[in-house]
Amino acid sequence: VFDPYKFTNADMCKIHAITYEALMEDEESQVRGFVHFADGAGVSFPHLTLFTPREAVRIVKNGE
Repeated sequence: VFDPYKFTNADMCKIHAITYEALMEDEESQVRGFVHFADGAGVSFPHLTLFTPREAVRIVKNGE
């Protein structure tokens, strides 16, 4: 689980971006796409407060 006391929301976004870039290097993924599944086990209040309400809405709405 992502440690909200050790890392920032910017760190979390960077890790997601790096992961997606690596996935998109595969031509089959470029054609077929992929599904992002997030397991909420272990998520606590400090995780939820990493992002402002506006950022949280944007993330959920755009899948960022």
